[in-house]
Amino acid sequence: MRKSIIENIKSIVLGILIILSIYLYMIVFFQNPIESYFGFISTSFLNQDDNKNLTDISIITTINPRKVIYIENKSLLKVVFSNDDLYKSIINGFIDEIKRNILTNNYKIDDYYADFKKDDAQKYINFEYSYFLNIHLFSQTLFNKDIFKNMMPFFFDKVYIYKSDGSLKICFMNSTIQKAVVISINDGASWIADIMDKIDSQNSNIFSYASSLGWSDLAPEDALIPIKLSNLRLYEVKVKASESKKNILIKRLFGDTLFTRTSIDSSGNSIITDERKELVLKRDGSYQFTILDKLPENKMDIRKAILFYLANFYFGDEVYINSIYQFNNETEIIMNLKIDGIDAEVFSNKEFVRIVLNDGYLTKIEGILLDIEKGRRTYIDIDGVSAIDKLKETNGNIYMHRIDLKYILSNNLNSYPLWEIKTKNGVIYIDAINN
Repeated sequence: MRKSIIENIKSIVLGILIILSIYLYMIVFFQNPIESYFGFISTSFLNQDDNKNLTDISIITTINPRKVIYIENKSLLKVVFSNDDLYKSIINGFIDEIKRNILTNNYKIDDYYADFKKDDAQKYINFEYSYFLNIHLFSQTLFNKDIFKNMMPFFFDKVYIYKSDGSLKICFMNSTIQKAVVISINDGASWIADIMDKIDSQNSNIFSYASSLGWSDLAPEDALIPIKLSNLRLYEVKVKASESKKNILIKRLFGDTLFTRTSIDSSGNSIITDERKELVLKRDGSYQFTILDKLPENKMDIRKAILFYLANFYFGDEVYINSIYQFNNETEIIMNLKIDGIDAEVFSNKEFVRIVLNDGYLTKIEGILLDIEKGRRTYIDIDGVSAIDKLKETNGNIYMHRIDLKYILSNNLNSYPLWEIKTKNGVIYIDAINN
């Protein structure tokens, strides 16, 4: 009898302790902001030599152009690819120079809506974007304040950096309306002069405008035509869906939450949820992350959404913003992947990452988790002009919009860069390397 009473008391005490532990957990779970569960991951997976924190990486990702071009004159241009050490010097130098001078008020806005036309006698560093970047977002991201707050909304897709009268000039150009916002920085001309001298010393990755080649009937006058790519480091590339990154992503997003449930759907995809958020990991390496509640903690602008992505989904791949769509109350941020400085299309997906905001709330992130293996080093065998000539031989008269190198990646297969030529009749691919 006594033993039975003791056992009952133990059961009651144990039950009370379980209820109390669940109660305390619920208090912690619902009172702490959602960021405390998503967390900001350690940056140990990044290149430690760069000594970058996530904010620095978000700045680079936001302003990272699709192309960096050195315009030596109207017929000679050099593209600096991102696998060149000089590329890092240009991007980091630009960020450092403009931040240092803006934050110390050592600058002047020369003009808000200037008519801008390149001077053929002037040398430029040109950043080219594949979308129109909001200058107010640019300022907020880089300086944590909007130095353009007194002007109407302005979007640019090109930046021209040059030296004029001993000052550094930065021209944010909208190529559609041919208008620009121009900034002068007193201290910075020596930096741009040093960068230009280093590029001048290289005799590789040479391009020209279609108009300078007499190809105005073949392509737009300002279309970049690759002439010589003699120093471009490329590799045979194989990619496959990453199992290890899937496991890391689960830990980043869910930790050891008591309420996390895992299930497998009929297609073999894993579904992880904790009632507030859901992660679907597909067998092909793609994922879909959905926030299920519109909580105040999920309200964020484009800049914070990019930072959130980097804090939780980033594995050191070279990504850049390809486009930002804003329609009604929805915003989509599309990011693409580069490998060795070359655009890469993965598993027939036109986009590498898609971030969705609804009514200012982060609702969805979709992307692909890859392991990238590099094989033997290789070089371009068929240059851009030869590729165009080959296309003309097989297709007759063509009109192309642009030509670029591109990786077309399939799961677990070796891939080499191809020439992607966009014509008025569609896209045509030509081998750039003889296998």
